[in-house]
Amino acid sequence: MSFTAFDLPTTGPTVDVCIPTVNGKEKYLEAVKESLAAQPYPHTLYISQNMPRAMAMHEAILRGTGEIIFMLGDDTIIDRCCIARHVKHHQHTHNIAVFSYDFRAKEGVFIPDYRTTVQPPRIPPNGMMTWKEGFTAGMSFKRSYYGGTCIFDTKTFPDGWGYEDLDFVKTLYDAHGMKLLMDWDAPIFHLEHETVEEDREKNKLRFLQKHGLTEI
Repeated sequence: MSFTAFDLPTTGPTVDVCIPTVNGKEKYLEAVKESLAAQPYPHTLYISQNMPRAMAMHEAILRGTGEIIFMLGDDTIIDRCCIARHVKHHQHTHNIAVFSYDFRAKEGVFIPDYRTTVQPPRIPPNGMMTWKEGFTAGMSFKRSYYGGTCIFDTKTFPDGWGYEDLDFVKTLYDAHGMKLLMDWDAPIFHLEHETVEEDREKNKLRFLQKHGLTEI
């Protein structure tokens, strides 16, 4: 769905921005906060520090009371109208999770993330995704959907990072049949940093075992 700047709300549902800080990436937080300060849509920021990713995100979400939860990485800056665009989608469409188009820094240049790239096509032009393309940095959903079994799984993913985000998206989708929408015009930008692949591979095995899958 296309919106112009004149269509975007500046008031409406309350929004909590939730950020987990892990892997010693606190050095990016000031840049993240600056991009949030430039947002015309009001929001409340919650940051959880020095915890495994699933636990940190869960803790940040529980601290807030906003009607819409907007999740962001501790290494991710966002486009100026990003939050307002997410809110507009939630006002217009019931039972939806919204995802920002994701760019990642590589050697000083931002390129589309492998999950959101359209070359080769992964997500159709209408932006409707499957859970397999899911991620949580730049994802939003209504707080009313968070609870019960639809939470970040801190038991399956007690440490490290990776796949706790895909697990949450799949859980939300399976429980509510939720529509998963990619907004190409609400980009986020991952800053360049090293990753711990050992964490990611360990959590991938946990994810596959939990859901009875052999591959994604």
